[in-house]
Amino acid sequence: MKTGTKAAKKTAFNVIMAVAAAVIVIGAVMIAGSLQGWFDGGGQTAQGGTAAAEAVTAENKTGSANIEREGIAYSLEDGTKLRDGDIIETLNGSSVELALPAGAVSLNQNTEAVVRIGEDGFSIELTNGEAFVNTDGAFTLRLAELETDVTAASGVFSASAPAGSANVYVYENSVSAGGIEVSAGQAVSLYADGQAPSVAALSLAALNDFDIGQVRAANETKTLCFTNGELDALAAEREEQLRSALEQQQAEQEKAQQIEEQRQNNQNGMGGSAGGTGSSAAGGASGSTGGSGSSGGASGGTGGSGSSGNAGNADAGLPANPTCTIAIRCNTILDNMENLAEGKNKYVPANGAILATSTLEFSEGETVFDVLKRACSLAGIQLEYSWTPMYNSYYVEGIGNLYEFDCGNQSGWMYQVNGWYPNYGCSEYKVQNGDSIVWNYTCEGYGADLGAGMS
Repeated sequence: MKTGTKAAKKTAFNVIMAVAAAVIVIGAVMIAGSLQGWFDGGGQTAQGGTAAAEAVTAENKTGSANIEREGIAYSLEDGTKLRDGDIIETLNGSSVELALPAGAVSLNQNTEAVVRIGEDGFSIELTNGEAFVNTDGAFTLRLAELETDVTAASGVFSASAPAGSANVYVYENSVSAGGIEVSAGQAVSLYADGQAPSVAALSLAALNDFDIGQVRAANETKTLCFTNGELDALAAEREEQLRSALEQQQAEQEKAQQIEEQRQNNQNGMGGSAGGTGSSAAGGASGSTGGSGSSGGASGGTGGSGSSGNAGNADAGLPANPTCTIAIRCNTILDNMENLAEGKNKYVPANGAILATSTLEFSEGETVFDVLKRACSLAGIQLEYSWTPMYNSYYVEGIGNLYEFDCGNQSGWMYQVNGWYPNYGCSEYKVQNGDSIVWNYTCEGYGADLGAGMS
C-alpha cells in the first residue's frame, strides 16, 4: 500500500514538473514573440493604431543590422514591425530601409537611430551616421547630439551626423534645419559649439556612394536637383581616378621589381670569382659552383638567385589581411607657389607626390587616420596631428612639413576615399578592403580647387 502511494506521488510530481516546464517554455516564447512583434497583427502605426497598411517596417536590409527593443538586442530582419523607442544599428558595410506609410528612410552603414512613433506621427532620432529621407508627407528627423530638428512637409534630403556637427543635403523641395530654410540644391552645416550654421550650394562631388544610389532610385519617381546622367558622369570620373591610381601603383611596383632584379643580378656576378660551394642563406637557393651566398638570397657563381625568406608566406595558404592604397599629394601648391610660406618650397616635390600610391594591409576596424599614421611611419614622412574632443576625431595639421595655412588662409589637408571627400573626421572613417585613400592639399575654397565638398 505504501509502495503504491509513493509511486502515485512520484507520478504526480513528474506531471507537475512537466507542466511547469511547459509553462516556462510557453512564457519564454510569448516574451520573445512579444519583443519581436510576432503578435503585433498589423503593427504599430504612426498614429499608434494597428492597421497593417500603415505599419512602419524594416525592409531591404543588406549586411548585418541590429535592433534593440526594451533593453534586449537581436538581429534585425526584413519585415520587422517597428515600435516607438526601437534602436536601429547598422554595422560596417550594411544598410536598411525603414518603410513609411508615405515614403522611406534609409540608413547607411555604421548608423544608429531611434524610432519615434507617437500622436504626431513617425520620426527618427539620428544618433550618429547617415540617413536618407524620401517622404511624401510631413516628416521630422532629429539630430540627437545637436538637439536640432530637420523638418519637411515633403521632399528628399539626407543628413549625416559626425561628432560635434551635422550636414544636411536637400535634393527636392525644402527643409527647415535648425530654423533655417534650405532649398533643393543647397546644403547646410550645423555645429554643436554654437557656431552659426553655414548654407552653400550643394556640390555633386559631396555625394558618397550611398547618396548616389539613393538619389538614383528617387529619380525614378521624382525630379531631384541632380539627374541620373550627372550621377553616371560622377561615377565614371571616380572609376577613372581609381583605375589611374591602380595603374600608377602597378607601374611603381614593376619598377621596384626591376630594381630588385638588377640588384640580385649584380650580387650574382660579384659572387662567381671566389669559387667553392655556395651556401644557401635564409630562404635562398644554393649555387652549384659559385661562392657563398649573400644574406637572405643570392648564392655565388653560377648558382640561382635566392628568394626572400618571407616570400614563402604567400604560398603557405595563410589568409591575407585586407588591403587599401594610400597616396599623399600636394599638386595644388605647384599652381600657387607665389602664396607658399617662405622656406616651404623645399618640402614640395617637383611632381607634387609626397607619397606615391602604396598598398598597405590593415586590420578590421582601423580608420583612415590609422592607415595614414602607418604609411608616414613606414615612409619616414613627418606627420603632426591633434585630438579635437568636440568632433571626437584627430585633426591632421601637417604632413611632410606642409601645414594648414602654409599656402593661403584656406589651405590645409583633406582626405579622399574612392573619389569622395567624407564630411567627417579621418579617425571616424573605417577603412574597407580595396579602398583607395588619397590625402590632398587644398589651397583655395577649403577644397574647391579639389572639387570637394560644397561650393
